[in-house]
Amino acid sequence: MADVVDGNKEYIVGTSGNYITKRKKNVLDCISPALVSNAIVLTEDMTGAVVFLPASSADTDVITLPTAPADGTNFKFIFDADQTQTYVMAGKFEGQIQDGAGIQDVASATSVSFLKTAVKKGDRITCIYKGDTWYLDGQFITAAAMSAA
Repeated sequence: MADVVDGNKEYIVGTSGNYITKRKKNVLDCISPALVSNAIVLTEDMTGAVVFLPASSADTDVITLPTAPADGTNFKFIFDADQTQTYVMAGKFEGQIQDGAGIQDVASATSVSFLKTAVKKGDRITCIYKGDTWYLDGQFITAAAMSAA
């Protein structure tokens, strides 16, 4: 049995009697954003979306994550082409990524950059928010594809 809470979520009672919150799929579950003024702006309502990042002709594209969203807000980014530009995100970041050089620590960073020519089609990163921090987990085929500062 499921009770719809709003248009996006429903509560389901499991066989053990515990409640499970389930997010319904919608058009935002898989998006390939159009780059407008070299910026991608994500909102808390887009949580759970898989964002395919295309190549563009700009030198730098900015990805804006929601500020102080609900805990658990998350996005998965997949690079849809070998990159010719740099994508940049600002926030408070922790976590680690694996690249061609091994596991890289993202400790207390306030900016992450995905560097042009090093990011390849199929590289990916997941961002999950808790407290005041975005936790990162990703895989890149090339060493130094991501820079954290």
